[in-house]
Amino acid sequence: MADAESKKLNARGALVWRKMSLEKMQAIAEAYPPKEEIDLEGPADLFTTLPEDGIVMSRVSNDSRILPRQVLFYRDYIKRTFSQLISTQDFATSRPMELITPSADAPPTPSWHCISEQEVLAFLQTDEGGLSGQQVAVLRAKWGANRLPEGKEKKLWQIVLNQFLNPLIYLLLIAAVLAWLIGERVDSYFIFGVLAFNAVVGTFQEWRAEKSARALQKFMRTMVQVHRDGHWQAVDSTELVPGDIVKLEAGQKIAADLRILEGRELTANESLLTGESTPVHKKVARDLPADLVLADRENMLHAGSELEAGSGMAVVVSTGMQTALGNIAEALSTEDVSRPPLILRMERFSNRLMLFTVVLMAVLSIYLYLQGHSAVSIFMLVVALAVAAVPEGLPVAVTVALAAGMHRMARKNVIVRQMPAAEGLGACSMIFSDKTGTMTQNKLVVQAVRLADGEQFTLGEKPLSPRARIALWRAGAVAALCNETSDDGDELAGDSVDIAFIHFARTVGVRQKKLLHHFASLSLIPFDARRRYAASFHKFHDRTLAAVKGAPEALAPLCRGDTSGWLAEAERMAADGYRVLALAGGEVQYTDETFLRDLEFIGLVGLIDPVRPEVPAAVARCKEAGVKVCMITGDHPATALAICREIGLASDISEVVTGREIAALAENPEALRAKVREARVFARVEPLQKRQIIQAAMAEGHFVAVTGDGVNDAPALKDANIGVAMGKGGTDMARNAADLIITDDNFASIVDGIEEGRVAYSNVRKLIYLLITTGLGEIVLVLLSLAMGLPLPLTAIQLLWLNLVSNGIQDVALAIEKGEPGLMSRPPRPASEGIFNRRMIRQITVHGLYIGAAACGVFWFSLTHLGLTEFDARNLTLLVMIMFENAHVFNARSETRSVFRIPFSANWWVIGAVFATQALHTTAMHIPLAQQILDIGPVSPATWFELLGMALGLILLNEIFKLIYRRE
Repeated sequence: MADAESKKLNARGALVWRKMSLEKMQAIAEAYPPKEEIDLEGPADLFTTLPEDGIVMSRVSNDSRILPRQVLFYRDYIKRTFSQLISTQDFATSRPMELITPSADAPPTPSWHCISEQEVLAFLQTDEGGLSGQQVAVLRAKWGANRLPEGKEKKLWQIVLNQFLNPLIYLLLIAAVLAWLIGERVDSYFIFGVLAFNAVVGTFQEWRAEKSARALQKFMRTMVQVHRDGHWQAVDSTELVPGDIVKLEAGQKIAADLRILEGRELTANESLLTGESTPVHKKVARDLPADLVLADRENMLHAGSELEAGSGMAVVVSTGMQTALGNIAEALSTEDVSRPPLILRMERFSNRLMLFTVVLMAVLSIYLYLQGHSAVSIFMLVVALAVAAVPEGLPVAVTVALAAGMHRMARKNVIVRQMPAAEGLGACSMIFSDKTGTMTQNKLVVQAVRLADGEQFTLGEKPLSPRARIALWRAGAVAALCNETSDDGDELAGDSVDIAFIHFARTVGVRQKKLLHHFASLSLIPFDARRRYAASFHKFHDRTLAAVKGAPEALAPLCRGDTSGWLAEAERMAADGYRVLALAGGEVQYTDETFLRDLEFIGLVGLIDPVRPEVPAAVARCKEAGVKVCMITGDHPATALAICREIGLASDISEVVTGREIAALAENPEALRAKVREARVFARVEPLQKRQIIQAAMAEGHFVAVTGDGVNDAPALKDANIGVAMGKGGTDMARNAADLIITDDNFASIVDGIEEGRVAYSNVRKLIYLLITTGLGEIVLVLLSLAMGLPLPLTAIQLLWLNLVSNGIQDVALAIEKGEPGLMSRPPRPASEGIFNRRMIRQITVHGLYIGAAACGVFWFSLTHLGLTEFDARNLTLLVMIMFENAHVFNARSETRSVFRIPFSANWWVIGAVFATQALHTTAMHIPLAQQILDIGPVSPATWFELLGMALGLILLNEIFKLIYRRE
């Protein structure tokens, strides 16, 4: 019989008969390799090792009946654990154990929620007396401190080095070395100074962003009551080890994964871990299914949650990275390979510009060499072209533009951790938002009341009328009396439902303390998950009264009359997303639950986590901006849909997808993408499913932003293109995983951030348009002069002065330009879109040719018709180029609007920058040292105005372009 029964076992399993000695079993486990089957003492003693991943053993009783039990072990842990398991009395009598295959560095771990308390204690080699100090020391040495690894902090030297990782910087370094080699030491020093200045500015901004983000992080350590060495003692939560017996108390932050051994009215807030806003009841329970989601494991408390009410005792089953929290942390440990769109665009732009410049320099060098020019003259030309082609002020200008965006975002409660994310948020086409604490206020309030007579009231929309307050007084009285929270002032502590009931009582004019003067409290039956109601007993004259609250179906048997009508109403309220509780009261004989009968039904109360008042308008702005908003939550679908209806996000149940549906589509990426494409609400979703949703949206081509505040949000925050964490109510793990942090936990700030991100990108485009146009003009000037047989029109140091001093001052002013009207009415730009479009390329080409040709004309005319020296001709050419840049900065203020329709008051810094540029250059013309370094000198006012008139022609040309564009 035993031989036949053995065939029914799992094919990967094996039998270990009771008569086999423990030593023999250990020897077999160590001696025989995987997949090898041996016959020990006949068919009754069979042992089979598993392929690589462990050994399955099944125990058989003396009468040869095979017990329905299989336990998965790792070979390395057999000696340590098997003896304890064999000696456990209850091991042979309880139901089958469901299994979780362990990772390579952890012992075999059962599903803690679906086995008995005795089996948990046996597996952990502990009992209700706790561990000894010696055991704790061994376990701590093995498992380490009960903490998660902290996020990597970027070093200062890494930030500095990042400022030089750019192809354009490489080109300038080459130019600086060439200038040094040919003896132009001043030019070389100037270029090196420019690079150092860029690095200092970029490093300062990025380092400040890192410091701002770290300033929000708070390392929270709690003290826990642990039973060790025969007595209770307070220890730091980081010192907990598996097997510790801990005391549970209301208000306690759970620091490890616990299995409940004893519990009295336990209620936990798991919103930061599961996303479910409603507190959940916990209890001692067994026979739970193995496939329960974390939110439904009522006999477990998980690290990251908080015990709101009740007391009890539990055993630590997992610490550190082995906790559910640790699984999420492990998902965050992978390197983030996604890159902000601006970085990608700037890299493409830099690579193409470098390639163009290198090819141009190579072709010209070969041509000039064949023409017989000296190596020194060729090097001077190469250096000049490199300086002309590379927009030296661009790194600083982009840094200033992003820093200005970061500053504006900070004023709107958005802290940017990585500078490119300031622009990246503006590119997002899809936002996945957590519900609890992000779109809602993460607190329960009474919003709807249905009285026994059918009258209905909605609270919060406007003040209650005197008649309504009278009608609701009895409901408020029951809510205040059957309550474990004391109405002692503004700061209320206790169960979230009790707090909501105190506020409800206040709203209808009931004060708990005053009420208790007339209805003296006798006793209280606290809420129990089995009863599903709570009751309080009070003395009123010579009568004993009961006030009861609880689940409608639990109170129905206690109330007189027909209850079917209000039970149906309770179902309708639940379908609207309310958490529904019933209120009842009446006279009783004794203060005991067995005498709770023939009560009067008073009414139904609908509680809800209210929407933040600013969220509906924020969602509407997202829709106008072409940004799709979706909600991801661990809450019930009906609750999520009710919230989405209120904020205008979704209206029909067909727009809701549940975690079960996501799980069913895990092996069908196309179907999952189709679901994500159509859905607006994702309910009962687990952290790993949230990642699948985000990845499906990104596969659809969306640039995704994810908001959230809890630990459960952290993996999705890291995976998304832009992660947005809450700074006030959020967790350290969520903030570390995010790119942006919202300091006021306000979803509306996300929309402000999107707008500021679009402004930042628009300003970067304006900067590049200005710099590339004037850079092209410089290249055209040099090449035309070369083609006409003229000397070099500007020296390398003059080109640097032009790019850094003239354009450099104007860049900073342009970088803080305010947003143009209609930015939030445009659809989001594709992440793959380049910086330049056809219209901008046409404008750059025409304006660059005009600038280069006109400046070359000035240089040629000065030499050939005015008879000026090369020094004076270069002096005039440099001045007219500065004026062209002064004129073009006004053109760059808007891509479409006329210069004459943009008020100067919109950005006085631009006006100031133009005057500062002219004042600085004019001053340099009259200072001997500057004259010597820059090869410049004073000019007459008449000449100055003549050149200004030529520069203003650039504005006229740009106005013609904009007029044509607007007509198109």
